[in-house]
Amino acid sequence: MKILGISAYYNNAAACIIKDGEILAAAQEDRFTRKISDPSFPKNAIDYCLNYSKLDLKDMDAIAIHDKPLLKFERLLETHYAFAPKGIRSFLASMPIWIREKVFLRSLIYKELKKLRKVDPRKIKLLFSEHHLSHAASVFYTSSFREAAILVIDGAGEWATTSICHGHDSKIKIIKELRFPHSIGLLHKSFAFFLGCRSNSGIEELSTYASFGDKDAGETAKYVQKIKKHLVEVKHDGSISLNQDYFQYATGAYLTDDSKWKLLFGLPKRLDNQELNQQHCNLAIAICTVLDEVIRDLCLETKRLTNADCLCIAGELAMDSCMTNKIRESGIFNDIFVQPASGDEGAAMGAALAVNHLYFRQAREIRSSYEQLKGCLLGPEYTSIEILKALEDESYQYYRYDDQMQLLDEVSDLIAEGKIIGLFHGRMEFGPNALLNRSILADPRNIQVKQRLNKTIKDRDELIPFPVSVLAEDARELFDLNQDSPFKMLKAKIHSKYASELPEDYESLSIKEKNNVPKSQFPGVSNDDLYTRIQTVKQSENPLMHYLLRRFKEKSQTGMILHTSLSTNHDPIACTPDDALRIFKNTEIDYLVMDCFMISKRLNIVNQHKAETAEYIST
Repeated sequence: MKILGISAYYNNAAACIIKDGEILAAAQEDRFTRKISDPSFPKNAIDYCLNYSKLDLKDMDAIAIHDKPLLKFERLLETHYAFAPKGIRSFLASMPIWIREKVFLRSLIYKELKKLRKVDPRKIKLLFSEHHLSHAASVFYTSSFREAAILVIDGAGEWATTSICHGHDSKIKIIKELRFPHSIGLLHKSFAFFLGCRSNSGIEELSTYASFGDKDAGETAKYVQKIKKHLVEVKHDGSISLNQDYFQYATGAYLTDDSKWKLLFGLPKRLDNQELNQQHCNLAIAICTVLDEVIRDLCLETKRLTNADCLCIAGELAMDSCMTNKIRESGIFNDIFVQPASGDEGAAMGAALAVNHLYFRQAREIRSSYEQLKGCLLGPEYTSIEILKALEDESYQYYRYDDQMQLLDEVSDLIAEGKIIGLFHGRMEFGPNALLNRSILADPRNIQVKQRLNKTIKDRDELIPFPVSVLAEDARELFDLNQDSPFKMLKAKIHSKYASELPEDYESLSIKEKNNVPKSQFPGVSNDDLYTRIQTVKQSENPLMHYLLRRFKEKSQTGMILHTSLSTNHDPIACTPDDALRIFKNTEIDYLVMDCFMISKRLNIVNQHKAETAEYIST
């Protein structure tokens, strides 16, 4: 069976092709258009997937869409009717878009596909999967579990906002749902919005702010009390009921009623670039405390309903590594798997897998998640000739190495010297996380490197710590981690023996001053709570990067490297050589490594004794 999966018109459009249950290719549209979270029809992603897999639209047994737009339209109509006359302007403004792009989605998709390839719509089977079923399929069918509970948590699907499912062999059954407008994801997003988190990184920022909060403070306790009394009713089974008097997402373009929140919490919505204070951080840890209670009860209910030993997690909130870490540490389940492309981009893959196993009833081959997802390296790759052409077009100074191990030796030296390295090679990652193919690397021991990265490259909140890539064999010695994390989806705590002693006046410092105090021997990647997101690297899975980490360990006595995506806050992860060069040119990345090339903004990029063994090329 050959199936094309598509997500489009809501958030982060994407495409994926599977053949006989094997994932061949997948990519987000924004990597091609360079518009962050581009929701438009993923014509570039589809074109790439078809070209890479050497298939055509006429070869597809079906095209799977990640949700059911008519059910969403039903929800929109019923919601606005229930809240009328509130939100009438929003309703009238959204109707033309819904009529044009959502209600008649089938004809619109056929029209877009015709622009890509010559295709007869009558010969294409177009199938629509429910949104949460797409998420559930994306995580269960790529897990190594024959049987598992499945938890899907996001803002909203058609009606469902949280779903408890059970997967066994090739079947998935949805057991219980929380329905719109009551949503754990929208509660989380509302607090991220109120506390001034940027929309494309709010999940990470909110948990970072919470790490600076004082959980035992009287102010925090009052916030928790107010949240439970006025905003959310927490039920014993992990479901919630939100007081819609304080929210506007059901009837308008905004998440919260800011004036009511200001009266409730005694502080206004935090604006962009406004300095973060202790009050903000205490509110952040207050909502995280409430959410921790909700998620724990939800997991207990999931365990009770499924009696499964393993848990799969997908949906937008699965990207909250603090939440997934709490689930892991709770011991409710023996093992968990988090889908690395948990947003709507991953739902394109899930829709294709759901159609394959549930509609066509194809048997499921169970292998390791890393094998099934091909390391989540499912996007385009570029040859040395294509990279060389991009270099020549831009007239860069570069070296070409014949020995890739020698190049990695040089990279490890530069990182140890405090340099920031861009890395571009192999297939592009699918999902929001860079996994050492479109990456930026630096020394985790150097707090100045973290500050440089945030200010001059990523242009983001300087409080957010960076994740790390670590030798799999060293991970347990460095972190409180009892399982591999090849997709950088789990957080773990740096062992206390690596923690730094804090100054006596630490508690009296501002949040910004606290952030500049090293918390461990690895200040580039740790905050107050000493937690960081981790990618474990095995030699059998990624021999080149495993070699780089080993070489860096020889120079620094630590087998881990600070690792973030080759992107900026205004630019998606690099897809093409031109994207990588543009990011390199417009930021303070010191060196860019592309395949066998090392590029510099300056001459004499390596020490002379090393340069003797490399071929220098000046364009």
